Amino acid sequence: DETPDLTSVFDDANVAVIVAGLGKGTGSGVLPKMLAMAAERNVATIVFMVTPFQFEGIELTRKAQEAESSVSKLGDIKITCKNDELCPTAPTLTLEKAFENATNTLVEGITLIWKMTMMPGYINIDPATLVKIIRTGRGACNFGLGIASGPQRAKEAVDSLLGNYGIGLATKLKGAKAALVAIIGGTDLKLKEISDTMKSIASSLSIDAEIRMGTVLDKSLSDEIHVAVLLFREWNPPYPDLDSESNCGSEPDSTVQTIYTPRSSEQRSTKIQMPNKSAASRFQNAISTCVNGENLDRPTYLRRK
Repeated sequence: DETPDLTSVFDDANVAVIVAGLGKGTGSGVLPKMLAMAAERNVATIVFMVTPFQFEGIELTRKAQEAESSVSKLGDIKITCKNDELCPTAPTLTLEKAFENATNTLVEGITLIWKMTMMPGYINIDPATLVKIIRTGRGACNFGLGIASGPQRAKEAVDSLLGNYGIGLATKLKGAKAALVAIIGGTDLKLKEISDTMKSIASSLSIDAEIRMGTVLDKSLSDEIHVAVLLFREWNPPYPDLDSESNCGSEPDSTVQTIYTPRSSEQRSTKIQMPNKSAASRFQNAISTCVNGENLDRPTYLRRK
């Protein structure tokens, strides 16, 4: 009932992070409406869909899966976070602590993306670039987080990110088309730590996967390194050099002349005078052949680098 009042959230926004708990009705019902509001205002969205713990019962799990399917074609980046993966040690924790740990993992990951974009840093990803990454990697994604401290913190953070604890991305890296990596540390963050972290992540990705990264210094962190990764299952970059040459998704140019039209007998006896055009401008008003956002009139090796 309160959903219409939330439209102001998207006013003057470029990116929105939406976290929805699925399975019990509220998040499942509001999420599609929120995504529709964001789309109307051209706001890029990162959606975290949190599904119930296994011990909460099969009925909640089924409802959460139905809710996931209902938003499969809405929004931009969609990340399904299972509470059991967010907090794999849940069986040994109190119920309150298990939910608290799962929530903190999500909060930390979202905060890292915000810090990487909004805080001054040496290797930045500015908001416009983040929006482009979200639009390019539109679809289902995986999210991972690693936090460590001490002399081997970079290695331990990556182990946490890729290993069997945390969200564990090791088995998902090979199938990823692209990755966005955020590395946040204190003033003692070393260049070698950044390099080693990126090498470890890149070595697990396929050789043709795209990698985007950013790193900033957070003075509030002491002896800690935080690493967050978004893995994209799809990656369809809108190459800038195609913008001026292709009309993908645009209306046909009114100046394009139709050559084959029914003509009267008088018209048939009159030779059509075509304007002289240079080779360079001959096809400037042609409608490009586009399939799934790709201009098929361009050679494959140019379209896909």
